[in-house]
Amino acid sequence: MIREIKRLEEANFLLQEEKVGLLDKNSGLAKSNKGLHEINAWADNILEVLSSDGHSEEIKKRLREGDSHHSIAAWLGSEPPIAGNVTMNEITQRNLIDVVRRVESYQRTNEQRLREGSPHEHGFQWTRVTSDEELMKHLLNLYFTWVHPVHMLFSELDFLEDFANRRRTHCSPALVNAIFAMACHLLDDVGDYASGNDLDGETLRESFMNEARTLIQPEEYTNITAIQAFAVMFLVDLSSRKALKATGYLRLAADGLRSMRESEHSAESVELSLWGVHTLNTAWGAITYQKPFSPESPEAPVFRNVQMDRDDAVWRFYRRPGDKNHVPRRPSYAILSACYQAKLYRIVHETINMYCGAGGKITARTVLQCYKRYLRWKDELPPQLAQIDTSTQAMPHILFLHMQYHTSVVLLFLPLLHVSSFTGSTRDDIKRRLLASAKSGLEILEQSKRLYSCRYQLPLMAFCTVHLADVLIRYSPSEPWAPEVVHFCLEVLQSNRPGFAICGPLQELFRKTAVECGIALPKNVRELMKPTQHYGIDEILEACTRISYTQPTEQITRYFDWAIADHWEVDWQAIIGPLASTPSRQFSGDSGRVMHINWLLNN
Repeated sequence: MIREIKRLEEANFLLQEEKVGLLDKNSGLAKSNKGLHEINAWADNILEVLSSDGHSEEIKKRLREGDSHHSIAAWLGSEPPIAGNVTMNEITQRNLIDVVRRVESYQRTNEQRLREGSPHEHGFQWTRVTSDEELMKHLLNLYFTWVHPVHMLFSELDFLEDFANRRRTHCSPALVNAIFAMACHLLDDVGDYASGNDLDGETLRESFMNEARTLIQPEEYTNITAIQAFAVMFLVDLSSRKALKATGYLRLAADGLRSMRESEHSAESVELSLWGVHTLNTAWGAITYQKPFSPESPEAPVFRNVQMDRDDAVWRFYRRPGDKNHVPRRPSYAILSACYQAKLYRIVHETINMYCGAGGKITARTVLQCYKRYLRWKDELPPQLAQIDTSTQAMPHILFLHMQYHTSVVLLFLPLLHVSSFTGSTRDDIKRRLLASAKSGLEILEQSKRLYSCRYQLPLMAFCTVHLADVLIRYSPSEPWAPEVVHFCLEVLQSNRPGFAICGPLQELFRKTAVECGIALPKNVRELMKPTQHYGIDEILEACTRISYTQPTEQITRYFDWAIADHWEVDWQAIIGPLASTPSRQFSGDSGRVMHINWLLNN
């Protein structure tokens, strides 16, 4: 009986689907009929424009014979003078070109409407996955609180305006679904925000992603909203531990920038997307040790046409519905932060090229000039971004900006420890600076964890976490604070793991590193790594695109100039200045454990 009921339910579902399909076809025929009437109106418009030139009868004949407006335009532009008639004057010709372009634009728009449905039609929705307005509002709030300030891939103001008004200039169904999918990684329990919704976050995310994929047609790959959607889809699949597939989406976004179609987007909107994709592309190349593709010119001015943060640009500590009403607003400085992030990754891109041997042998001067640019970048930070002590309670995207800086410096200095020709004192100085940057980066992470938790930490920040912690335990395994660093790193990744599957393999790889370095694991290591899973080569590749997250220093050192050690101290004095220590930041915490971590790291 149960099987028969299920069979009948399935049959009823198929009938309903067929009914919907027939209704859609009927609607499509009605739209096509309307479109034909409008195209005829355009044809009449063309005839009206040209009638004064004596060609109307011939045009009618050609139209009846099936000539396209392209062939008619070509004939009108090349026909020799005929007795009793005059050829088109310049004004009429310009009017014809304008009308023809409008016809073509209408035809393209009409085809898109037939395929996707007009946004102005009654009942239009940006997504077919859910109609729950509260859930969609919650997902948007999560995305613009935690993702957008870190990865600014489009103009928030333009997007939200078009989203509210159902316009497709700065918004598209594919982009909306991709954003919703990414926000699902930050969702704790769908049932808390969408009454009657029996979908879990993972199923909901995959549903949004499937719709985003199907909505982007090949001919639209170079549309700016498609490029933005691909970049967001990269973040979605990377977070889901699908790094190999995700990298393909990032490649589509980066390649699309080179052949991006002209659009109605403002120069500001285009520039935000251009630098957002370039920065994301470079960041992924840096933490996985790959040379980025389709880079923006390192000399191009950053945010030349972008207005810095407006008075209404605010940030709130949003996690669940209601937070918007009870959490105080603060100036976000998100665009300012994105600007300096783009400037930082111009230097990172230069570092990648240098260590890939793009400029020939790596000399002391080339490394130190790169380091000088990092130092200058930090010195030039405006006060809104520079002040990150505990009294300011810096926002998470600003803290992450500093964490990226320290990770970049670590990855610059790390290969130098493997240059055998350095003297002991030079190597000690490099090691000291390397460890100081790693400590400072983890201190910032600890501050972020204390203020905001690490539940909303995005994948690139998770990679920064393991890079910084790895350096500390690998090059100071006997220090008394090494076990505490191991505990802290595993704890951060565990708190991030419920929404970001990529943290599981990173946890396991870091645990193995700690064991290889002879550092005792925490007594509650099983609790810190629940649920216990086995990660084979495929799972590791889907997290890192390589079998390890560590820097392949053996591939880099072959590009070093043999005389790098001979010129190091002289070039340091000339480029950087007197050798001096680089102390890590000092701040106190709210709990005994926080103070313990900082005391260990700062001593």
